[in-house]
Amino acid sequence: MKKIFPLFLMIFILSLVLTGCSETTLETKDEEKVETSTTEDKATKEAEAKKKDEEKAKKAEESKKAEADKAKAEADKAKADADKKLAADKKAVADKAAADKKAKEQAKQAEEDKKNEAYRNEVLAYSDSVSETMSSFSENVSNFSAQTMMAGDDPTLMFDDTWIMDTALTLVYIQTNIDSINAMEAPKGFEEIQSYNLKIAEEWQFVVDNFPTAIDNVDTDLINECVTHIQQGTAYTDTANQLLIEKTEELQDSGVF
Repeated sequence: MKKIFPLFLMIFILSLVLTGCSETTLETKDEEKVETSTTEDKATKEAEAKKKDEEKAKKAEESKKAEADKAKAEADKAKADADKKLAADKKAVADKAAADKKAKEQAKQAEEDKKNEAYRNEVLAYSDSVSETMSSFSENVSNFSAQTMMAGDDPTLMFDDTWIMDTALTLVYIQTNIDSINAMEAPKGFEEIQSYNLKIAEEWQFVVDNFPTAIDNVDTDLINECVTHIQQGTAYTDTANQLLIEKTEELQDSGVF
């Protein structure tokens, strides 16, 4: 009994020790489990927090990018609007310049047409005057030539009152023609023609002034001198007519007529 008791006591103590160790072990395990769980929870929370931060950063980046895209779109639109307005302004300026140029050209053309019309009327008036005067002049010169030819065939006519009166009347008509020629004002480009017309008038003025005297005095030298002036006047007439024809063709080719 004495031997059993100590043994029992030792078993009891060992049991207590083992129980204590077991509890300690369990406690340690629980602590480790708790610590592990805490660590896992912390890691999970950190991971979740990191994920949230990443998502937040991503959203911030997306928001920033969206703002940047929006700003760029607005800038692009503003630039496009500005470019469109600039193009419209340039077109308006170009259209106005073109319209102004066209208006100036039309005004210039109208002024040119007006000048051409005035010149055309001036030329026509001069041509009509020359044509009418020279037609009458040619008829009167022809009548004068007929009178002188009659006297050439019959010199006694120079003493005939009727012949003298008819010849004098013819010279009066020629004087009228000479006055008309001298009064003419040639338009630009017709100065040379008019200069020959004036020479014609000058030659015939000598005849008008001297032929009656030559007949009255039967002055053959003066008569011959008158004939020379008549011939010279005829040469000038041919030249003036040729120049008038050439000038008319020139004006027709240039579109004035």
